[in-house]
Amino acid sequence: MNAAIDMTGQRFGRLVCIERDIGKGHSRWLCQCDCGARRICLSTNLRRGRTLSCGCLQQENRTIHNGCGTRTYRIWQNMKARCHGSPGELGRRYYRDAGVTVCERWRNSFEAFLEDMGHCPDGLTIDRIENDKGYEPSNCQWASRKEQRLNSSRIHLVSANGQDVCLFYALGRDRTKYRTAMKRIARGMSAQQAYEAS
Repeated sequence: MNAAIDMTGQRFGRLVCIERDIGKGHSRWLCQCDCGARRICLSTNLRRGRTLSCGCLQQENRTIHNGCGTRTYRIWQNMKARCHGSPGELGRRYYRDAGVTVCERWRNSFEAFLEDMGHCPDGLTIDRIENDKGYEPSNCQWASRKEQRLNSSRIHLVSANGQDVCLFYALGRDRTKYRTAMKRIARGMSAQQAYEAS
C-alpha cells in the first residue's frame, strides 16, 4: 500500500516530498515545488508521473506552446501567417509575393523565437532591419510603429536641408508633387533625383 511507502525527500519532477499528510482516504504528501510553492499531492499521482509540479509547469507549458494569449505569441503567429499563410491572407503582396520568409528555426518553434527575441516590450512590434531579407535572428528587432514606417520599403528617404527625411515630408506633404515624384521613381529616377526635380 502507498501509505506504507516512505517518500520523504524523493523528487517527482519539480516536487520534493516533505512529509506525509495525515488525512482520510488515499495517501497524500506535502510537497515543496522548485518554484517555492507547497502543495499536497496524492502519492499515486506522484509515483505515476501525473503530478510533476504545483501547477507552475503547466502554466509555463501553456505560455510556451500555445502562447496563453501573450502578445509575443500572437506576433509570432501573425509573422508566419503573413509569409506562409493561405493565398488570401492580408499582406500577401508585401510578404509572400515579395519572397519574404520566416527562417526554419522560428517557423517551427515558438520557443526558439522567444529565446532569440525575448518577450515583446510594450508599444513595440517586430521589425525587419533589411526589408529585402526575411524574418531571422540577425535581421529582426523590436521597434515602434514610427520606426517601422521609416524602415518600410515604401518609404523613400531623401537628403533635404542637411538631413534624411521621408520624400513626402520633404515635398511639404504636397500630394500632387509626391505623386509626380513617385512617377519619376517608377520611370527609373532615384528618390533624390525625383525630389530635386520637383
